[in-house]
Amino acid sequence: MSHLLPKTLLTQIGSFSVFTIVSITIFLAAIFLFKKFTSYDEIEEIKKNNRAVAIVYSGAILSVSIIIASLVRAEAGMIELLIWSSVGLVAQIILFSAVKLIFPKYIERIKNGEDAIAIIMFSLAIAIALINAACISTP
Repeated sequence: MSHLLPKTLLTQIGSFSVFTIVSITIFLAAIFLFKKFTSYDEIEEIKKNNRAVAIVYSGAILSVSIIIASLVRAEAGMIELLIWSSVGLVAQIILFSAVKLIFPKYIERIKNGEDAIAIIMFSLAIAIALINAACISTP
């Protein structure tokens, strides 16, 4: 079969496969860590039609995706992908911790379905992810 496909295409397919698997693994790990940060089960709350939880969870999903996508787009190597995605995740954790200073009970408010705080959290998560993505530097 290799005589039907150029070597560069086979190399690109291999690289694509590896980066996709690693990126999805990083994504799933980040979402798992996010779930540990809240005191409720996001999936159960979403099944109950809790829009506030869905909004915040969507922000987490998109923010992690933005950071990973920017790294892949910047042609980061595997080590850079792991390091910079970790840095992005730490920035998100710092954000969620800092918000407690302004809105001490924001997690409870989100669980209680308060959309206003959820929209702010969504916006902040995306803003920090976009800033992180723009600041990422790879050789």
